[in-house]
Amino acid sequence: MAKKHINSDRTNLDNAAVCMAETDPKSQCEKIESFLCRVFCCADKNPFLRKDGLYKQSCADKLLTALRTISNGGDSKEFGKHGKNANISYYNSLSYTMTPSEEERREHKTKEYSYANINGRLKKYKIRTPDVSIYDENMNLIDIYDFKFDGDKWREGQKEDYTRLLSNKKEPETIDKNRCNNCDILNNKKIFLQKKKQR
Repeated sequence: MAKKHINSDRTNLDNAAVCMAETDPKSQCEKIESFLCRVFCCADKNPFLRKDGLYKQSCADKLLTALRTISNGGDSKEFGKHGKNANISYYNSLSYTMTPSEEERREHKTKEYSYANINGRLKKYKIRTPDVSIYDENMNLIDIYDFKFDGDKWREGQKEDYTRLLSNKKEPETIDKNRCNNCDILNNKKIFLQKKKQR
């Protein structure tokens, strides 16, 4: 059964990669939001299949890992490069260790924190793992994007935690069907392919 899942995942991941190629605007000026919408929509159309449902998030994460690896020359552990002169770096599913804020301590909102030995001291902590972290040329965390597929919502405290992580304290961004114009780009790719054949 596991082997069947692996083969199915590879096929759907390949299909998602083809989808990315077919919708590629071939422009160094493509905004990161547009790039992530293409990832979202291609994963939405080619989810990993399981008995308990469709795993769109898993497909998006694997797809981003592959794209990130290609963009940096073949290292799966390095940041991906995006934009003109590759001035934006991105990483998918990068985990951050967080300790309680002063407000959380004051209001005793630390139930979701665990204890760990950090630098020789027992401290409360929790892990947050955004879908996509964006860094500028100075490696400052400037944006966080989270994919929200059908039925997925922001969890309690998730937005606030991501805002704390960001160096500019801005709110994290949502990538969903509404943000991506109901994935109209998948319809536009047919036009793109027709023009390609005419050349």
